[in-house]
Amino acid sequence: MNMTDPTESVASILTAFILVYLLIASCLYILIDLFTRKNIPIEDEAATTQAVVRRRRAYYLASIIAFAPVCLLAMQSLNQLKLLDLVLVVSLTALAGFYVLKRAA
Repeated sequence: MNMTDPTESVASILTAFILVYLLIASCLYILIDLFTRKNIPIEDEAATTQAVVRRRRAYYLASIIAFAPVCLLAMQSLNQLKLLDLVLVVSLTALAGFYVLKRAA
């Protein structure tokens, strides 16, 4: 039987989860930014402020949504993922996304 020491593999597992999170968050940020981009002239100060708020909102939303698959992956790796857990993660992600969309305006 092949046994491993948990203290030796924690760093590699944590690194894998962080890399998955960064990959998903980066891709989501690019997609959200592309879909919400408007062709507004940059000379206008209000347009610049709107662009900053839009990018900040996209960053927050991408960060929240990217955490859901990592959380599900972590639960699956511990054999703890059930339908109730999936519903909880999706509902909490939706609630947090709704809060960010209303709050970051």
